[in-house]
Amino acid sequence: MTSRRAFVADHMAVLPYGHNVEALRLFEAELRSRDIDVTTLVCAALPKGIEGAEDYARVLTYPYNGHVEAIRKYRDFPKVAGNKISKLRRLRDKALWMGADAAGLDGMGRRVRANWLEVIKRYGITGTDWIFMPSVDHYGLLCLMQVLQTLPADRRPSVHGRMIGVMESFSYARGAARTRLLTAVRDAQKAGVRVSLSAETPVYQDYLTSVLRQDVGYLTYPCIAPYKPIDWGRRPFQLTSPGQGRADKGYFGLAAISDALKVHFKRGQVMLSTQGMRKDDTYFSRAYEARLAAKIDLNVRAARLSSDEINAMYRHAHVLVLPYARDIYALRGSAVYQEGLAHGRLVVTYDGTGVASMVKRYGNGVCVKDDRALAEAVHQLSQRPAAWVHDVTRRARDAYEADFATSFDAVLDAAFKGRG
Repeated sequence: MTSRRAFVADHMAVLPYGHNVEALRLFEAELRSRDIDVTTLVCAALPKGIEGAEDYARVLTYPYNGHVEAIRKYRDFPKVAGNKISKLRRLRDKALWMGADAAGLDGMGRRVRANWLEVIKRYGITGTDWIFMPSVDHYGLLCLMQVLQTLPADRRPSVHGRMIGVMESFSYARGAARTRLLTAVRDAQKAGVRVSLSAETPVYQDYLTSVLRQDVGYLTYPCIAPYKPIDWGRRPFQLTSPGQGRADKGYFGLAAISDALKVHFKRGQVMLSTQGMRKDDTYFSRAYEARLAAKIDLNVRAARLSSDEINAMYRHAHVLVLPYARDIYALRGSAVYQEGLAHGRLVVTYDGTGVASMVKRYGNGVCVKDDRALAEAVHQLSQRPAAWVHDVTRRARDAYEADFATSFDAVLDAAFKGRG
């Protein structure tokens, strides 16, 4: 039997923290458990010495200078470049690449296509292989589709892109980037390239199926941690909002949420823990930080925490609070949600998001309209018996694992059908 080769590629796995690197580890392990030979491709910008990433091939070109600056400030992690220097470099890079595109040069596209050709040649990738992108980005998938159409049919690997609703929608060109990417996928399929897509959330799956007028799978990522039911009777009642403090994740709504919780809980009965906002974040506000620091029942931790520290936040939490922005997260899911589900935690989030569509699918939480409803939902959950909580969270995890196993096996069957 011919060895099955998979190349797992992620152009956005460039930071020494975050969920892209973690997702690569999880998918890599799943593939190896199925006796598939795996090579993981990341950008040269990913620093050395990251646990679990020692064998990653740092061969991809990073396509988003000026938008998400990875290269310029993370080589000496956790040291961060000064704010003014960072902004000047970002503006310079953005002007460079947007200017090239406006001049009809497609500068970044040319760069990424050349890189894909080099990678395909270096690893001898052929029609018997599979390229899997667990967190699709615009240039990575778009340029791969364009390159494969220039190759003979027997040298075209099959491709699968897992759409997560983050970097599909960014390019240096004007216009709707996601529409351009989906059009490129359809064009590649018509040209004989074997490319398929899946979505991280049910609502994104429905959207893509409607737009593409073809079957689009639903693919979460593997459970990150063993199920550990919370000691439900322990007090104070612990809420947590893991992940770096960001405006799109509702960081600037935490003060209002803290105030709303006071309507239902007495002082000392509840504690909300979150990670702070980076000082080099565009939206960082010293005044708001001072406001949060003054709240007795709100614990703002460091912006950057180790994996062990983040896992501790999950273990100690009774409920996850995810007040994500509806416009940005309309289709998007949440690695925090998926990690919380794996640990066996309940969730309260705003409705109208991709995260909410997952909560409704697995039934491990409540979707609400605003901060007052969120506080009320948290209080109602706190009154639930432990047996109910453990049953709901266990069932949610079992359903999630079953979804992943079924979907991933279907993706693999299609990728390697008739090829060893």
